[in-house]
Amino acid sequence: MRNLVFVIPHLITDPNQESIVSRLNARFEAIVERSTVFRMPQETAPHPIEMQLLGLRPGEAQLEEGPLVVAALNVDPPPRSVHFHLALQNVDEDGRLQLTADAPSPGELRVIVEQMSKLNTRVLTLVPGSAFVHGLVWENGSIDLATTRFPDAAKKTVAECEPQGDGEPMLRRLIHDSVNLLDELEFNRIRAEEGKAKLNLLWPWGQGFRNPTPDLGLRWGIRTDIVGSSAGWPGLISERLAGLTRLCGFRFVPYPKGTNWREDLRRIVLRSQSAVVVAESISSLQNLGWVDRAHDWLTAFLDEVILPIAELPKEDPIQLSILAPAEPQTYWPLPERVSKMGLGLRFSNASITASTIPFDERALYDARLGNQTLWQSISSILSEPLSQSAF
Repeated sequence: MRNLVFVIPHLITDPNQESIVSRLNARFEAIVERSTVFRMPQETAPHPIEMQLLGLRPGEAQLEEGPLVVAALNVDPPPRSVHFHLALQNVDEDGRLQLTADAPSPGELRVIVEQMSKLNTRVLTLVPGSAFVHGLVWENGSIDLATTRFPDAAKKTVAECEPQGDGEPMLRRLIHDSVNLLDELEFNRIRAEEGKAKLNLLWPWGQGFRNPTPDLGLRWGIRTDIVGSSAGWPGLISERLAGLTRLCGFRFVPYPKGTNWREDLRRIVLRSQSAVVVAESISSLQNLGWVDRAHDWLTAFLDEVILPIAELPKEDPIQLSILAPAEPQTYWPLPERVSKMGLGLRFSNASITASTIPFDERALYDARLGNQTLWQSISSILSEPLSQSAF
């Protein structure tokens, strides 16, 4: 039996706003009528979204940015190493840090990676990544230092934000050497001529040790694939999710791209015995008032990904869950249309359950429904033996 979970953020809107789930087709309504629907309240305390998506309890895994990024890059440094997120970004001619969205091309990235190896020292090792995200390992290092998260350092000078504390001279030298090494490269000259920001800075931040994490494969008796997208979900960073997934004994699968992404996603999911899919967010469409576009996105996602799986014959047993959680607590403002209460749905193609509860905003305040937060829902689903029906 396959146990498949689809997390679709921002699916449920405020009850006073126009719904995109209340006018779906009869095929989906037939699935809802054979499902158990429950409410998903917003977390009341800070709980990193990547932990929630793995079903981890609050405080169960405490990892800084650096260890998660290094783990996402499939590197296992020696014990007592300090890990950093090494951001590839820009410093302008006035020495001010600039946050750029102009990602390196594959050719530019190859040149950058070649140059990065020149910055390695006896105790510092740079770990190449992709686009703006790379790693840094300081063997036998110390976390008794202060670094500045790059987005917080933007618009400030290098001198205002440089590392302070243990390893300060070494890390500052790395920053300045990266500028000297990258600034005058041919591809940066071309970028400047084209009006793009140079990629001339490597910035270490988010230091931490790799602390122990639960082995969720052992805990629940099955290795789960986490198919991740961070698009449009504030606070979720793919590298953090990928790193924590790997450290917890699961497998991270990047969300497919391209014109056939829905077909590719369905194939990825059907190759898994157990999977959690973090779908793209549709909040940007909803918040702009493009309800029809959001509805079209959802209809295509259901028709091409979820319904073909749910409609498999019962001889190929499936337990399928759709989780539309409330917006996680972050320092980003909530989109106007997003509800602070979400909904979940659990379905088995072998079930004969009959339900009259709709999977839309009408159910948000139905007192008959149980409550489970996102992490509680995923923990409950993944811990259930696959030979056991969900109902």
